Amino acid sequence: MTKDVVFVPKILEDIRTDDKTRLELLLDLAEDSPLVTLARLTRHQLIGWQLYLFFNVTAGKDSLPNGRKLATKADMTHFTISSRLFLPSQQFYILLSDVGILFTLLALYFVAKHNGLTTMMLLYFAPYLWVHHWIVAITYLHHTHPDVPHYTAATWTFTQGALGTIDRSFGFIGRHFFHEIIDYHLIHHLFPKIPFYHAEEATKAVMPLLGSTYVDAKQDSFLWSLYTTFRSCRFVTAEPQSKDSAASGKLVWATLVK
Repeated sequence: MTKDVVFVPKILEDIRTDDKTRLELLLDLAEDSPLVTLARLTRHQLIGWQLYLFFNVTAGKDSLPNGRKLATKADMTHFTISSRLFLPSQQFYILLSDVGILFTLLALYFVAKHNGLTTMMLLYFAPYLWVHHWIVAITYLHHTHPDVPHYTAATWTFTQGALGTIDRSFGFIGRHFFHEIIDYHLIHHLFPKIPFYHAEEATKAVMPLLGSTYVDAKQDSFLWSLYTTFRSCRFVTAEPQSKDSAASGKLVWATLVK
């Protein structure tokens, strides 16, 4: 939870005791309204990536390298070499990235100047939002599912983190254009160096060993899963424990309205 770099949910108990975030909890009670869910999902899909790049939203509070702490909001951007999100050895590459962005913006300016703003928006901005939507949707659904828990820092292990991923189906495009990274994503987390062309074979080999910890949502429609997952996976809460058992450190998705 605390060291994940993106899509970190808030803990329900923390929100209930924090006056500043109670409004968010009240707003989530309106999630039964499809229009509310659709509006929030649209925001998530269209500007979520930019909010992450500029403000590091949805990242864990201890996700900075080498135990660094944030001092100002400027520390949270991915665009400055002084950002605490990066190590000193990475600053040169951030600068190169910024130069590339600057040249891209200049090119877009000249395209808009010579061909019109509308043409530029249709040729660049519309496809940009389309790609942005799929980047957010794929990464979000790979790591968010009602049956997949989160763990506290005290109990998290590499294996638990790797198993917190979901294999989904993206149809013909996923199989033949994305090299099945969507269809066999969990194995990529367990063995990051495995070649993509062995992912299916390796997944089938480890499935009997993983048992119920392996989550496969390939039977679900991808876009419908995006809607239902976004609607149901809002906050996490501590897993209920019996009186004589130690806390597991497992955080499961909370149900706000029963």
